Amino acid sequence: MSTTTNEECTHNSHQIQRICMVVRNSVIRDARVMKEATSLARAGYDILIIGLQEKGATELCIDVEERLKVVRVPWRMLVARYEFLFTLILVLVIFFSLIISGYIVGEYISDIIGKKISVSALLCSLLPSFFFLLLAKNKLKNRYRQYRKLAINVTKSNNTTSTQSLWPHRFINAKRHIFFCKKTLTIFFTNKHIRHIIYDFSPDVLHCHDIGTLSLGISTKQKIGCRLIYDAHEIYEEAVGIDDFMKIIYNRIHSKAQRHLDGFITINESIINYYSKHYPQFPTATLVMNATRQIDNVTYDGRLHKQAGLPLDRHILLFQGGFTPMRGIPTLVEAAAYLPDNWSLVFMGWGKLEPDILHAAEKTNKEVAFPKLVVIPPAPQEELVYWTAGATIGIIPYEDHGLNHKYCTPNKLWEYPNAGVPILVTPRVEMKKIVEQYKYGWILNEPVTPEYVAEFINSLSRQDIEQARSYCKFFIQSCHWGIFERNLLNLYKKLEDKRGN
Repeated sequence: MSTTTNEECTHNSHQIQRICMVVRNSVIRDARVMKEATSLARAGYDILIIGLQEKGATELCIDVEERLKVVRVPWRMLVARYEFLFTLILVLVIFFSLIISGYIVGEYISDIIGKKISVSALLCSLLPSFFFLLLAKNKLKNRYRQYRKLAINVTKSNNTTSTQSLWPHRFINAKRHIFFCKKTLTIFFTNKHIRHIIYDFSPDVLHCHDIGTLSLGISTKQKIGCRLIYDAHEIYEEAVGIDDFMKIIYNRIHSKAQRHLDGFITINESIINYYSKHYPQFPTATLVMNATRQIDNVTYDGRLHKQAGLPLDRHILLFQGGFTPMRGIPTLVEAAAYLPDNWSLVFMGWGKLEPDILHAAEKTNKEVAFPKLVVIPPAPQEELVYWTAGATIGIIPYEDHGLNHKYCTPNKLWEYPNAGVPILVTPRVEMKKIVEQYKYGWILNEPVTPEYVAEFINSLSRQDIEQARSYCKFFIQSCHWGIFERNLLNLYKKLEDKRGN
């Protein structure tokens, strides 16, 4: 379906030809960004995605396909460089301050004892200074080694890529800036280098994929006159971990952006209503949900069970994605011990809570024939459906924490049924609405306790699971990426028409 749509939308000469997407992650794991970029590239646009180099993402420049390229900014290397320079300058300032202050003290002592030149002046001046240098030497050496190690890796990655022309020399020859705190420095220097890449690419449209890139988008639009699209993946003011100060900052960014945006995209009707109420001058929202590309006849080859160390006849309750707070992970971890004997809970993903899950797994798996709780690495995005297909049920146990969770519609809502796996969700507004409408899963009542999750799983018969599984295909046929791909392409077509007028 999506291929037909792409062919219909492809034309030889675009008024808008070059699109630059910016996102603050390593890109490849971001299914939404990659789907949108791929759809636009196959429709005939030239796409450059600028992201960040994260741990495990070694390649800095990637040719995804003919019209789609990814560049990652090596922000860790940049921060390491500035930390070394800051430490060096601080050491030199303290060193010379000690010399000057020591000499002044020495001269004062010389005046007291009545001698014009005193050894005490030299001792007071030099000894503390050199003692300080000895203490600071290791700190400086470690900072420099850290920077050199990262810089060498960046240079190697840069030399082996096929997208040399997109890689500015400024990564290796950065100017020396020292400002404010580490976080502010990171954002400042990262944005500086992202701007240079954008200027070199000279896009017709700048597509910002989160609020962290929106201020950059506004200033870039003012500089080069490109169109600006804001793609809000969530309600950022209500996201987990956002304090009152950051809420004010995000509100100001959104308020300022209202008069600069040429297009606005978000993920569901509830979030559209939120933004239209709070920022009425935003452009009319384009709905692009986190749907997956439809894949027919997924055959499971046993890879999930093999990686988890489980026999093929064992049922798997699967959680896939980020291991972050307020996603119900602690409750789910405790539930593993109460699951029926022929069930295991598998976490497939990454995140800050991984050490806690692994620690719990050690305790839970003692004195059992097969592991009840298993953690495995995230699957490559292009293979995810074949891994997910090994689960019996997929779970999304997000907690009721702020509007962002209340209205969330994560990728997993489509990734599970696309693999033929029914889902079990907590009663968040949008998730509940979709599951009730398409009947491809079940909704947990609150409060959600470990015992309740296990009891619910135990209460499901084979017939219940098979019936929900049969609805998975109907859901994906009714609500797949091809539908929302048309919305995305139509938005760009409207921008072209406005530009033509």
